[in-house]
Amino acid sequence: CYQYSSLNDMIYNNLFFMYSEKQKERPHTIWESGLDASVEMKPVIVKNHNTDSKEIIIQDKQNNLYLVNSTGRVLWKLPLEGKIKGDIYQIDKYKNNKLQYLFSTEEKIYLIDRNGNHVGRFPVLLKSNTDKGISVFDYDSDRKYRIFIPCQDRKVYLYDIEGNIVKGWKFKKTENKIVSRVNHYRVGNKDYIVLADEYKVYILDRRGKVRSSTSKYFNISSNVNFIIINENNPDNAHLLITDTKGCIYKIWFNGKIKKLNSLGEFSADHRFTASDLNGDKHLEYIYCDKNKLLVFSRGKKLFEFRTKGNIDGEPNIFTFAWNNKKIGILDSENKLIYLINNTGDVYKGFPVQGSSPFSISFMNGKNRGFNMFVSSPGSSLYNYKVK
Repeated sequence: CYQYSSLNDMIYNNLFFMYSEKQKERPHTIWESGLDASVEMKPVIVKNHNTDSKEIIIQDKQNNLYLVNSTGRVLWKLPLEGKIKGDIYQIDKYKNNKLQYLFSTEEKIYLIDRNGNHVGRFPVLLKSNTDKGISVFDYDSDRKYRIFIPCQDRKVYLYDIEGNIVKGWKFKKTENKIVSRVNHYRVGNKDYIVLADEYKVYILDRRGKVRSSTSKYFNISSNVNFIIINENNPDNAHLLITDTKGCIYKIWFNGKIKKLNSLGEFSADHRFTASDLNGDKHLEYIYCDKNKLLVFSRGKKLFEFRTKGNIDGEPNIFTFAWNNKKIGILDSENKLIYLINNTGDVYKGFPVQGSSPFSISFMNGKNRGFNMFVSSPGSSLYNYKVK
């Protein structure tokens, strides 16, 4: 930086130098695709069933849905009547290896084909609004899909792929407001449908009958995210969730619940997940709370990482190798995204600009590295190349 100024018939010159001892390699965009408005949702990587190439589906704040191909070209834009809630699923309704996109807004379930057209009698108007979105299960991998949707009337509705209510579903309603999505687990030869309201966990069978009654009630986090542990071990398979203070609870499929020792004080808005980050066969417990990312291992804090602004959304876990996982977080206030190594330091080249949670897809061919898709602080979709 060079500066000059005058005072009392004198000219003063100032020259400032700054340098970094380590040269950082910054990610660069392969392409940037312009959209009509800014984006908050995480870009969803989907498959083109004609070419097997990867594409991106995303919705902007004006509720336009876009399909963008691997070169950044917008293939189509479809206005929707509301914001997408929950995940977007790719399904094969006609069992002919041609895929469609299935998702919900607050009021409707949508099924869209690859060309951006509505399928069949969709969109289907819900009997009550939802803020959690749909969950889609294919129990026996025979493409006989079941669509579960928890609604604000405390009921869980079950639809088939034609958009009809399934008559055999017996579950009536939860005792309190539903705070989780509907989850399906197969442990041994049994299927479990699991969800939670503000105080209670429900463990059901396929027909909605109670399979196990839980033994405790507690203040369940409104950001509840069920994590299954030891799924292939029926004797010790269990779930993890947190309460509103961040305390972890183990829930076995027979209804037994155990509260673990507290790891600290957390706000009611915290986010939680668990993963073996370094391949040592021990789970790390991972929290995002306000501007802090905290990782615990074997009851002790492994590391803490702080951003300038609050962290928005869940910590996303990306697997680079069996013993090398990284944590993705978003500082939405400063429009920065971070990729954190399992040692607590920032992955090379980060942070980079971004205003939404991001998705990662490994590159094909001889080129080393991966593609990272994220919305820009403006109204573009970025495709970063990161080695």
